[in-house]
Amino acid sequence: MRAVPHTRLAPRAINFKEMARPRLKQFLTTASSTRVTIVTAPAGYGKTVTLRQWREVLLTQGERVAWIELDQRANDPSSLPRLLQQAILGEELADPRSWRASLDALIERMSLLPERLWLMFDNYSLDSGEGVDEVISHLIDNGPDHLRTVISGRRRPRIPIANLRVANQLLELSHEQLRYDPEELARFLHTQHPAAIDLVDHEFITAITRGWPAGLRMTATMLGRYKRTKDALAALAQLPAEFAEFFAECVETDLTPQQLALLARTSMLDELSLPVCKTVAGAAGIEDLFRRLRSGELFANCIDEGGTRFMLHPQFRQYLQTYLDERLNEDGKLRNAHASAWFAQNGNWQLAVQHAFSAGNTLQALEWARRCALEEVAKGNLSMVLGWLGQISVGQLMGDGALLAAAGTAYALSLRLDDARSIAGMIESLLAASPSDPAIDELSDYRKSLLIFIAYMSDDGTTLLALADEFRNSVSQAWSVLVVGNATIHGHLMGGNIALARDSLQPLPSEADQPALSFSVVCRTCLLALCDLAENRLDEAEPRLRQALDLAQRVTGSDTAPAVLAASLLAFVRYQRNDLFEAESLLSGHLDLIEQTCFVEGLIACYLTLVRIMVSRGDWKSASQLLERGDAVGRKRDWLRLRTVCIAEQIRLNLLQSRLAQARTLMTGFRGMVQARPPTDRSPTSYGWRLLRMCEARLLIAENKPHQAAEIFELQMHSFAWDKPAELEAGIEYAVSLLAIGRRGVAMELMTSLLAQSEIGDVIRPFVDCGAGAITLTQSVIAFLQNHNSKRVSTDYLHRLAAALATVQVDRQHGYNEPFGTSSLTLREREVVSRVQHGMTNKEIASDLKIGLETVKWHLKTVFKKLKVRNRTEVVSVSQAALGHPGPRDDAGRPETEDVFH
Repeated sequence: MRAVPHTRLAPRAINFKEMARPRLKQFLTTASSTRVTIVTAPAGYGKTVTLRQWREVLLTQGERVAWIELDQRANDPSSLPRLLQQAILGEELADPRSWRASLDALIERMSLLPERLWLMFDNYSLDSGEGVDEVISHLIDNGPDHLRTVISGRRRPRIPIANLRVANQLLELSHEQLRYDPEELARFLHTQHPAAIDLVDHEFITAITRGWPAGLRMTATMLGRYKRTKDALAALAQLPAEFAEFFAECVETDLTPQQLALLARTSMLDELSLPVCKTVAGAAGIEDLFRRLRSGELFANCIDEGGTRFMLHPQFRQYLQTYLDERLNEDGKLRNAHASAWFAQNGNWQLAVQHAFSAGNTLQALEWARRCALEEVAKGNLSMVLGWLGQISVGQLMGDGALLAAAGTAYALSLRLDDARSIAGMIESLLAASPSDPAIDELSDYRKSLLIFIAYMSDDGTTLLALADEFRNSVSQAWSVLVVGNATIHGHLMGGNIALARDSLQPLPSEADQPALSFSVVCRTCLLALCDLAENRLDEAEPRLRQALDLAQRVTGSDTAPAVLAASLLAFVRYQRNDLFEAESLLSGHLDLIEQTCFVEGLIACYLTLVRIMVSRGDWKSASQLLERGDAVGRKRDWLRLRTVCIAEQIRLNLLQSRLAQARTLMTGFRGMVQARPPTDRSPTSYGWRLLRMCEARLLIAENKPHQAAEIFELQMHSFAWDKPAELEAGIEYAVSLLAIGRRGVAMELMTSLLAQSEIGDVIRPFVDCGAGAITLTQSVIAFLQNHNSKRVSTDYLHRLAAALATVQVDRQHGYNEPFGTSSLTLREREVVSRVQHGMTNKEIASDLKIGLETVKWHLKTVFKKLKVRNRTEVVSVSQAALGHPGPRDDAGRPETEDVFH
């Protein structure tokens, strides 16, 4: 190996600002207890940046770190020991010897070092010779116990690692760990373009880049180059030149021409597996290509535990398809025909249909579509099924009842209700023309289920109940019985009749039958959970929803209609219990599918959860944009319940920011919209009327008319008696209005009663989200109950509630909540700070948040820097000053020491 310049003994400078990634730094805890760490990922995944940040942390901690960037042309090991000696000890060998003797001498000197030694090899590549592997292997096998070796590169080093795995002395990181997670991606985009990225743009960038760091940096560059964000994202969707050039350089270095051609010829596949790739592209060289895929060197994700199925990065796949068209000049129809036949033989009808259409075999595609169209609709693949229908004539569609049922359901779920009714008419014609058909019962059930779906998507509870009553005794198929039963429960729920909804429950099918009926089973479980939520029984709703989500993910997958329905409701539950991180994770990347396939309750839960998380971070703009998006969805679908929720929340946010003029303008439109449709039983308008009254009371509070507001809030508590979450929110605001008119004792007694009721379901967020008055009053009640050792509410619940309240800053002048201390604190940092305020040690915080101890230390270090403090004590002092009150006070401003419950 030729001599490596001294510049290779330290990380090279980079021309972009590194984003701190505490999540990756926490892997140092594991790396410190293992002999070898291997970081393998394609180009642009931040391998060098990760090692740089690790090195900085280690040097700060006083550890010895040697850095060596490997020479890609190296193939002689003779000079590597000399380089190691220079990097580790800062001196060169006096006399040349064989590399093994030189290395043994160095190992002996390393064993005498008093501290732990980290040796980082960066840029291990395909061109690193066998000699380099020999030297590293010898070093690992014979090095001292305090040696920690870290190797990063695009390919896995050719060193023996089996014994290291067995001895639990190996840490392996791939692009799966290195890519940006949703929280990191959001932070990166906000840092680069805080004003330009809205929620829809964020979702699009997430889908396109899949957290690829280099792709995100190129995206940021494009956003800065274009005047309009939409233009930049449109260019991003078309594989911009920056991405194409990046991939071209990578494949030239990392792939042989044969491997590149094989990847290009299989890029029309949604996922790659060895058998189908052999069928499509031929067997020659395919085994070696899959070894490369399994090693994590290429731009592909493994999507099964066995390492047999892979999915290409979307933009790399686009590059390969362009390469196939322009460089190889091959017609893909024959390969699509081979793929469709292979998928059909293996029972994967969805992909068989997809590739048959791509191959131009419409009749074959039609035959296979009959087998799977309904199942794909149930999964939520509406755009795909509608795409199929666009290639089928009306005559072909009329020939099959199953296709008609799939078409009608797809049209209904995508709000093409006139088309859905037309399909119902076609089925009715078939029934009239073939009364003796043996499949007549199933076809009849399809029509009845379709009419129910149309009522679902019209959000018409009255029609839903009427249809359920009409069809209850005339359906025979297991799935149609479930559909009719679900319609009965849902209709009663929409009318606020929780008791009737529960009385309508019928036994679910046996577990053996549930997978085949997964969509309806998940809907049934979610409807029962909605009954629990209406009664604030979150402790019962959560296990039901987790069970539903587990079934949906096992049977249909994560990105499917039943899965996102369960996830949206579960996210709302987790948010109410103050687990904002899991709530956001459940919804991340699924907003489009939720909007396409969920009924109104799922959408309401999704929007409210995301909006209130955004507000908790001080991101009022994104919250407002999402509510406008929700209102647009509701307007398009004529969903009054959804529209009233979105507009009422917009009014609430404007009032929290003291934007009275904007709130009054919204109120005018809201009042006109609701009054134009008088309330009736089982109608969403009655729901909207009650929300309108809540908004009127909130506006009266903002206009300093608490007496009038209190009267309305008291009435609303009774109006929402069937909806406990809404009743709780009205009760909290009623207590605040009572405090404003001087009835402090009554207000505190009411708030105590609300706390006792909320403890049953461990409900937290309503007390945080109702504004400054609610926060101050709740804190006073908590302090009073704790000071008087009251048993009315448990100490544990009060502790959790106080911790949540401590993460917001109360601005008494404007009456709205902002993130504690500064909006620059992340959600996780605020969670850590709240626990510091309550005297928890770093170890206790790590256990409570289920994160590593080193991660806690890193978050605290960042918090100290942001808040400009030096220690934990100063964090507590700053937080108390930010909250603006050291403890509960009486009406005269004196500390409370006496019972105010009178």
